Order: sequence, then C-alpha cells, then structure tokens
Amino acid sequence: ERRRKLAKAVFIGTIIFAVGIAFYIVLCPLVIPWLFPNYDAKQVILLTSIAAATLIVMPSTLFAQYLEAQGMVKEVHLSNWIPAAVFGVSLFVLIPWYGLVGALLARGLFRLIYAILSYWFVMHSPIRD
Repeated sequence: ERRRKLAKAVFIGTIIFAVGIAFYIVLCPLVIPWLFPNYDAKQVILLTSIAAATLIVMPSTLFAQYLEAQGMVKEVHLSNWIPAAVFGVSLFVLIPWYGLVGALLARGLFRLIYAILSYWFVMHSPIRD
C-alpha cells in the first residue's frame, strides 16, 4: 500500500534529518565562534540549534505532496490554514515572552502541526490506492 510506503519513507527521512541535526548541534559550538567571531557565540549557538531542531519534521512534507497529488484540495487547505492560524497566535503570544526564541518555537510549532495534520489526512482519508 502506497500510504504505508510513504510513512516508511518519511520515517527514514526523519531519522536521516535527526542524525544531521545532532551532528550540527555537536559541531556548532566548535564552528560558530570561528566563523562569526564578532557575535556572541552562546546566543548564536542557542538560536541556530533551536532552528535546526525544528527541521526534524521536514520529511513529513511528503504527506502534503501526496495529498496534492491525490487531488485532495480540502485536506490540503486545512493542513495549511490550521497551522498558519496557530503560527500567528503563537507568534503573538511567544515573542513578547521569549523574543527571538519565541519566534523560533512558534515556527517549530507550525511545522509540527503541519506534519501531524498532513499525516492524519493521508492515513485517515479515503484515498484510492
């Protein structure tokens, strides 16, 4: 079944991304001070590590592409609009409290909700295989 193969491919992609993100987070404290000596390395390391961690769900964009390929317009719109609304609200709430870290967390929340909704629509909607 195509949906099961897609889920397996996304899982493998997520593992590959996790390894790359872990590699980045380990090397980041060594490389950032050397590449950007004029900036506060601790702050840059924290921000780029958070930004990198939010990329863990990027392989799940394959689910949304699958929905588009199946012509499931309503599901595609919902999986875009709901996370966008949550993103807007989370920006409004998190930035005053956490500043730039709040913006990164809001982006991570957007990506996570987008991934979950796309996955749910692919696995639970009646799609002809």
